[in-house]
Amino acid sequence: MSIVRLHPVAGPRGPVPLAVAHAPLAGPLDPTPYSLSGDPSLLARAREGLPDTPATAEAMAVRLRREGVELAPGEPVAMDTRALLRWTAAVGRAAPAVAAAAPDLLTELRVGSWFNASARVRALRRLGGTRSPALGVGAAGLRLRADRAFWAGVRKGARVFRSTMRISIRRRLSAAR
Repeated sequence: MSIVRLHPVAGPRGPVPLAVAHAPLAGPLDPTPYSLSGDPSLLARAREGLPDTPATAEAMAVRLRREGVELAPGEPVAMDTRALLRWTAAVGRAAPAVAAAAPDLLTELRVGSWFNASARVRALRRLGGTRSPALGVGAAGLRLRADRAFWAGVRKGARVFRSTMRISIRRRLSAAR
């Protein structure tokens, strides 16, 4: 059996888990993988049809998990808090495009996990900025700030993705006339 290593992002205090109230049996990977390492042919097969984005590693890991490939923890990629929040927002911005490329994975991707969090956490996601005192301090505060940055990125990515799709459809329709 092949083993693929998941390399999560680690903040100043270690890997940052998802801000969820409960974890479903087959839900998003926690923490979200930054990159994967392992058999190149397995990784190439898992990447097929996916855009090259910061959110691609998560979709690849879900595909590999579905195939029965053992996913083992790898060396975390260390980042300071600011870099971690920027990366998390970038993953959020890319998530709609990845979900559109592989809609069958949605329930196992982080972008499909909105309701896995408590009502309090979902309300905190809507706050402006990642520096709100309501998000708390320490590891729990960082987890909530990263969660907030991810979902803000998803909202932005969804707007961009929708407008890109509209332009693409208009071009196809005008070319067909």
